[in-house]
Amino acid sequence: MKVFLGFFVCCLYIFGQAALSGESVSHYQLANHHLDYIACPKNKVRLLVFIHGSPGASSDYESYLLDTDLQKEFCLVSVDRPGFGKSTASDWKPNLVQQTNAIRNLLLQFIKDNNLSPKAIYLVGHSYGGPLAFLLRGFHNEARYVILLSSPMDPNLEELHWYNHLAAYSVIQFVLPKTWIRSNEEMFTLKSDLISIRKDSKPLPEDILLVHGEKDGLVPFQNTEYLEKLYPNLPKLLIPISGAGHLIPWQEYAAVKESILTFVKRHR
Repeated sequence: MKVFLGFFVCCLYIFGQAALSGESVSHYQLANHHLDYIACPKNKVRLLVFIHGSPGASSDYESYLLDTDLQKEFCLVSVDRPGFGKSTASDWKPNLVQQTNAIRNLLLQFIKDNNLSPKAIYLVGHSYGGPLAFLLRGFHNEARYVILLSSPMDPNLEELHWYNHLAAYSVIQFVLPKTWIRSNEEMFTLKSDLISIRKDSKPLPEDILLVHGEKDGLVPFQNTEYLEKLYPNLPKLLIPISGAGHLIPWQEYAAVKESILTFVKRHR
């Protein structure tokens, strides 16, 4: 996945196009798991969970959580992955499975604390968060739907670049934020982690939504073909965004939001 340091700065561009007139968002920290998350738990019927990329933070999706249309459809949650945002680094490892387990525990506790009985749970992952969303399927009986936004899934498309190796030197890390260092370390294990997904024995999702920019220079659009080859009988909805790059959750907010709402209508 072509992640470079300049991209991290671009990740600060958010919130441009949301209809921010909904219920307020609450901030929480689950002490037992040292994970921070934000939520708008008003809707009790469907749960929509956002998992950020690398580096990223739960606050990247606050515009979605404040969106009136989405609040009508969902109980909304956005989590800080271990070691990112306001979460502590104690549970962080550059490993998809271990991060999945930490988020799983957080979500189960969130459901319990808010007395939720969701009839459907939608797991949304952008970029590095996509494989995590896929692995989280089945953490709850209703966690049957996965939404992948510009997500790397095909290990054959992953390669390290000179800047990944450069950022691994301690003299370079001395001037880099901790989250950038962790993000770079995740790139070294992502290929093998994606290969390990094939061994995951949990039931497949009932349906998958793939939203991907056709001009994505960081996570190639060809990633959308991988699950079709691996699971040809798995229901999928592919929504390509013409001319779009990697930052579609913010630069293509309206298209992503409409894609999510369209996906939900398939299951009514």
